[in-house]
Amino acid sequence: MRRLEPVFQQYHSRIFEIHEVLADNEFQCLEADILPTRLNLVSRSEHVGDVENSNKYLKQTVRCLLSSTGARRVPKAMVIGAIDLATTCANAFPIDSGISDSLSPSTIVTGRQPLNFNNLKVAFGTFVQIHLHNHPTNTMQPRTINTIALTLLATPKVHITS
Repeated sequence: MRRLEPVFQQYHSRIFEIHEVLADNEFQCLEADILPTRLNLVSRSEHVGDVENSNKYLKQTVRCLLSSTGARRVPKAMVIGAIDLATTCANAFPIDSGISDSLSPSTIVTGRQPLNFNNLKVAFGTFVQIHLHNHPTNTMQPRTINTIALTLLATPKVHITS
């Protein structure tokens, strides 16, 4: 329940009521914890179609993001970054079957302004140098570190190297 609690709190903070949770039998133990929300469980041989389709879409997006980097071996942090980015992008645009023609699911649930993709400077998987501090010293210590962008960046302080 501790993983579902932040989700419920987020929806309740925006004055949304959760009436039903669709899940498989693994979540039956939570039925009493989420009352008065109804837990709709499917049988062993069934799948929750909407959830399965969403998972399939996210897996395919993550697969595309990771393969676009050209890396032969992918660290766990990069997989987590790809999952976060895929989820962010999936919720960043209004959907045809949604409750709004102009607001994205993310904006509706969080209240934050949507990402402005025109301002993005660095794509996922790009090699970047990040400044360590703004107070340079007169030593030979490096002032930047080499890293790979694990999210979309809109900050001008990142220098792209090619």
